[in-house]
Amino acid sequence: MKTDRHTRPRHKHAAADSTRFRPRPTAIALAVCALLGSGGHAWAACTAAPSGATLSAGLLAPASGDTVNCTALTEAAIVNTAATGTTVTVAAGGEVRSATLQAPAIALGAGVSITNAGILFADRPGDGTSVRNGGTVTIRGAGNTINNSGTIEARDGTAIQGLISGSRATGTVLTNSGVIRNTNDTAASGHAAVNIGDNAQVTNSGTIEMRGGGTREALSAGAGSQIDNQASGVIRAVETRTYTSGSFVTSGATGVQMGANSTLVNAGRIEASAPI
Repeated sequence: MKTDRHTRPRHKHAAADSTRFRPRPTAIALAVCALLGSGGHAWAACTAAPSGATLSAGLLAPASGDTVNCTALTEAAIVNTAATGTTVTVAAGGEVRSATLQAPAIALGAGVSITNAGILFADRPGDGTSVRNGGTVTIRGAGNTINNSGTIEARDGTAIQGLISGSRATGTVLTNSGVIRNTNDTAASGHAAVNIGDNAQVTNSGTIEMRGGGTREALSAGAGSQIDNQASGVIRAVETRTYTSGSFVTSGATGVQMGANSTLVNAGRIEASAPI
């Protein structure tokens, strides 16, 4: 009986002592910050080295030779058309889009290398003053490489633009296992999904798609280009609307358009819708 009387208070003390282990407010705050940091969106999730360029007024301007790494949402445009030999890597879960309309996600000088496993997006990327007639990804000059396993998308514009006046892209190597597409919802004229320039090498095992019309293409490659559409590859142009200029109506959609002396090897699907 004495043992029972001694053990009962111990149980009461154990229940009371448990309140001594409540987490401190500081610990709770740190835990919440850790959760938000691991799952939330970062405002400036791109780093540029060795220049150390930082986000300013919605713009990240890397220097020539910089390596830019993006790991989460970045509400900015990565733009410096004078920067050459720049490398940009967007990781899975990373996303680059302009915080304002009418600006590319990426627009750099010649010799750029872009690897995207995340999302690159722009709304009317060529309509503003940042890069006139640009695309979500805008390339210039020679020696550009794009490796996409994520999504590159434009609304009312071109997803990959290599036909900038005075600095057209040449010899671009594009490897796509993801999705490259544009949707021309409200634009005054149609846009190709991809304008790749002359002497391009395109290997597609993913999807390249233009949704719109106005006699535009899913993939437009310049003279001397080589296109390999692999077994899982889809190149598709879907006419969703026509465009009117005065009494003239343009309609139609083209899967692939190539310049002179170009070659196409197709083991996948190339599709174009009939005029609506």
